[in-house]
Amino acid sequence: MLPHFVAFSLPVGLKGLVLTAIILASIDSPLSSLCSSFVTDIYRPLIRRRASERHYLLVSRVGIVAFGVVLALIAWSCQSIENVLWFAFQMFSVTGGAMLGIFLLGMLTQRRANRGNVVAMVARTMPTIGLLLLSKWEIIPLAWSWVIVVGTGTTFLMAYVLGSAQPRAGGVSVDPSPQHDRQ
Repeated sequence: MLPHFVAFSLPVGLKGLVLTAIILASIDSPLSSLCSSFVTDIYRPLIRRRASERHYLLVSRVGIVAFGVVLALIAWSCQSIENVLWFAFQMFSVTGGAMLGIFLLGMLTQRRANRGNVVAMVARTMPTIGLLLLSKWEIIPLAWSWVIVVGTGTTFLMAYVLGSAQPRAGGVSVDPSPQHDRQ
C-alpha cells in the first residue's frame, strides 16, 4: 500500500524524501552491526587491546563511514546486475553452506568450536565458488540452490574430521553440560 501511494500519489520532490528516509532507515542496522562486530571481535582483541572507551567510540564512528563507503561501492558495482534478488541468493549459497555446516556440527555433535571449523569453512567456500561458476557458465548441469547443500555437507564432514584430529587439552575431555554432573 505504501509503495503504491509513494509511486502514484506523492509529488516528485516528496517521493525522493520518502524513499531516502526508507533507505536510510534500512541501512542503519546493518552498518551498526558491522561496526560493532568489527570493533568487538577484530579491532579490540587483535589490533589495540588496551585503549580508552573514547578511542573505541572514535574507531566505531570511523568504521560506520568506512563500512558505508564499502557497501556503497558494492551496490555501485552491482548496478548492472539485472536480477539482484537471485544474485544475492547465489552469493548466499556460497557462504551460507559453510555457515550452515558449522551450525549443524555444533547442534548435532558434541564438537566445540575450534580452528578446524574455521579451516573447514574457508577451505569449503573456495570450491563452492567454483561450483557456482561452473553451473553459471553451464559447464555442469547443477542448479545454484544445490551449491548450499554441497557446501553444508562438505563443510560439516571436513570440520568433523579436523575436529577429531585436534588433540584434547591435557588429554582430558571436559563436558560442561549439566548431565555430566548427574552421572
